Amino acid sequence: MMTHSRYLPTYREKELSTCCDFAARGESLAFVGIAGIGKSNIVKYLTQNHTEKRRYLGDGVDTVRFAVIDANVWDGSALRMWQLLLAAIQQATVDLPQPTVDSKIIHLSEEDTVRRRSQLYIDHICQTLNLRFMIILDDFDEAFRRGPLP
Repeated sequence: MMTHSRYLPTYREKELSTCCDFAARGESLAFVGIAGIGKSNIVKYLTQNHTEKRRYLGDGVDTVRFAVIDANVWDGSALRMWQLLLAAIQQATVDLPQPTVDSKIIHLSEEDTVRRRSQLYIDHICQTLNLRFMIILDDFDEAFRRGPLP
């Protein structure tokens, strides 16, 4: 059965091209704007549409991974942020060789454990596997207004 994208082939070409260019270079980027202008749709497009992503990344499509953290499920705590980050990383790299976790290391807190595991995954993806990795924070408007975590 053939499926059709809900997006036209020309959907947000400039924004998608810019985002993919930044990701391919390993640089950071922020999409900011009022609610309802399509920021989350761009995120969905980048993470769910491999064929169209190839249009912007070409042969490098398999060397760039996007991990999405949705602020709608974040409770505002640092621990939950690290848990969401780790889950997003694992979801974005489920088809890749996973890093080896040293079970002999004892961490002082659950937050420290999850933070260090997230760092281990990012290092593994970027250094060992030599891939580019972009973390996308979706619907974080309120978090940005509140400022840094306590």
